[in-house]
Amino acid sequence: TAIRWQQQNPQLFFQQLRLRAPHIAQKPVLPKKSLNSWMAFRSFYLRIFSHLQQKEASIYLTTLWKGDPFKAKWTIIAAAYSKIRNTVGKPRAPLDHYLKIICPQMGIIAVEEYLEIFNWSSTRD
Repeated sequence: TAIRWQQQNPQLFFQQLRLRAPHIAQKPVLPKKSLNSWMAFRSFYLRIFSHLQQKEASIYLTTLWKGDPFKAKWTIIAAAYSKIRNTVGKPRAPLDHYLKIICPQMGIIAVEEYLEIFNWSSTRD
């Protein structure tokens, strides 16, 4: 029987299984953890603070995030990206390209305009 054959020669068993029934022999591809709205926001607006270390920029971005009125839109953007990424694979769905295309379509404020529109200012010491 197949079970005895698997126990006696597992390498040969799985080799034959892959050849005859590849859909069964493949390891299941589990979806990656979904991108959350904060990470989408952070990825998009990180360029505002490109002159800072990522850790310091995240502090400022957290402050901006707390006052951002578009959290619901960011949730939709992140969920849609996660579905696309899980369907086509991360190499074929770069987040930065996706955000450049979808954010203007969703009414997300451009990186260059964000601070001014919400009356924030950024100064360097």
